[in-house]
Amino acid sequence: MSFFMLPAITDFDRLTTKVLVSSSVQIDGHPGGLFLIDFEQRKLEQLYTGDCRGFVQLPGQILIASHQRGMLRMNRNYHIEQTHNSAAGRDAHGMAILSSDIVLVAETKHNSIGCYKIRTLERIGEIRFHLSNNDELHLNDLWIDRSSLYVSMFTPHGKWREIPNKEAGCIVKLNGPEINPYTTTLIEPNRHIIKDQLSQPHSILMYNGQMAYCDSMLHRVITDRSTLQLKTFTRGLAVQDGVWFVGQSGRKSRPEALKHVPDTQVSGIHLYDSRDGKYGFLPIPARQIYQLSIFKSFN
Repeated sequence: MSFFMLPAITDFDRLTTKVLVSSSVQIDGHPGGLFLIDFEQRKLEQLYTGDCRGFVQLPGQILIASHQRGMLRMNRNYHIEQTHNSAAGRDAHGMAILSSDIVLVAETKHNSIGCYKIRTLERIGEIRFHLSNNDELHLNDLWIDRSSLYVSMFTPHGKWREIPNKEAGCIVKLNGPEINPYTTTLIEPNRHIIKDQLSQPHSILMYNGQMAYCDSMLHRVITDRSTLQLKTFTRGLAVQDGVWFVGQSGRKSRPEALKHVPDTQVSGIHLYDSRDGKYGFLPIPARQIYQLSIFKSFN
């Protein structure tokens, strides 16, 4: 594992949070991986090197979704102890825990959510939003809240690449009876939209009774009560005790936005304290940040 010492962040020097950060493999050869940031120790540790987008934390382990390798199980010593190729080649993105037995994986290439057994990592069912096995909707992130499943996608209509910068994105909501992990279920996303007119949305979460998500190509984070406007592509979202952590993947941003961002800070994490308005930025050695999550100790 690699270690990096981090610079101090003005106004956040007493922060004790630990955050997991995933980064996908890049065409320029950057390997991607899973990182653990310890803000109190000002240390970044690379736990895994390789393609890594979605992940979920379970007692004593982390499950990772990799487009190249499929499903991976990391133990409390940060070693990969089990792999299963059932998700390989499906362009796996976000993940969510459905139950003590089942984990869901957004399979972007197939416009589906795969349902996997946590114990064996085998694929046992799917929720389909489109019949094509080519990426039509670019569904990406998942969030489970009580018995409801929330899914972000670039468009509910198909052919998202023909409208990459238009506000055609949405978030859809499925309720408990519509989520059967043991079979194939076909869902029409148009019938389930709860948020629309978004520009490449990602990173849904619920916090203090409100929904939050990244409206990525418009460089902002939206909650039910407010909007945080930033300058570059936002993806990856976490919050603890009123402090918001927002991933910045600057190299996916519009060129005009990057004119105002130093090269050393193109990729990193924004910190915003909603209690007093304090703001900071932490550059990290990754190209495309995907997911952020508050780290839960294995102990």
